[in-house]
Amino acid sequence: LVVLVITVLVSHSLYVYKTYQFPQWDENVYLQYAVNFLPILKNPTWHFWSDILEVVKYRQPFYPFFLSLPLLFLGTEYAYKIALLLNGIFYAATIVFTYLLSREFLSKVPYFLASYMFAFYGFPLFYIHFAHQETAATSLTVLALFFLAKTCKSPSLRNTFFFSLFATIGVLVRWIVPVFLLGPFLITLFNFVKRPFLKHIILFMLVGIIPTLLLY
Repeated sequence: LVVLVITVLVSHSLYVYKTYQFPQWDENVYLQYAVNFLPILKNPTWHFWSDILEVVKYRQPFYPFFLSLPLLFLGTEYAYKIALLLNGIFYAATIVFTYLLSREFLSKVPYFLASYMFAFYGFPLFYIHFAHQETAATSLTVLALFFLAKTCKSPSLRNTFFFSLFATIGVLVRWIVPVFLLGPFLITLFNFVKRPFLKHIILFMLVGIIPTLLLY
């Protein structure tokens, strides 16, 4: 797994270093949002979140917010390359947590193959080369699913908290994330029917549902 992740990161880093591609279509939008966030992040006020939402308006705020964080320290001269490198980090995290998620259900060889197949599957590998939401949304979906699976096997409040947290962040990256979480979530909820699960539901509401609503 370590060799696989390092191979993907090195390969992607070399691509970013040598590429002459320029941002196109929505990439320009997200990069501009990230740059527009910088004055807000450098001089935060009590209206911080409303200022963020004023910038994005019709899109989810967290992907350009993630892009803006390294720009705070590295500047905007190489903003596009930084965005692509950040995609590489999200991609590597998805490989690792695909491995860990598969290990909850499969034996050793299949769960390595699951991470290997994802690492070199066409569409995810294609989107890693563009500053779009897809790579970040995929990473957060897999993170949320991993902690949901852990919750199903070991119903601790810690696992419920992290599932709710990553699900919320995922929703604020891309609206499509709940579509991939709904089925597994309902199955887990059904499995909880015969257990004392009120604390888990309350925690999910506090960390997952309410913050998403309040942020708008």
